[in-house]
Amino acid sequence: MKRKHILTFAAFAAAIFCTSMAQAATTPTTGDLAYSWYDIAMNKVIGGPIGYTIGAGGVGYGIVTGMISSNLRTPIIATSLSAAWLGLNAIVSTMGAIY
Repeated sequence: MKRKHILTFAAFAAAIFCTSMAQAATTPTTGDLAYSWYDIAMNKVIGGPIGYTIGAGGVGYGIVTGMISSNLRTPIIATSLSAAWLGLNAIVSTMGAIY
């Protein structure tokens, strides 16, 4: 058992000490193709009326399914995913601030 711990620690130490440099991704500039895709996906779809409709529809589906069926797994999953969809714009912004 000790040998397994020693090998795990050695692999972790090698991964930490053998890295030469870290690279960060830069934000795309206006007019760049990646920025256009990001703008359409985040601002127009997710943050716009399409995203709100998807999120609110998913919450409504979860509520109605919970009232109809005795199985609570589907409404919990639908409501959780819809709430995450509604907060996706904030989640992506937070991830961008962290990274």
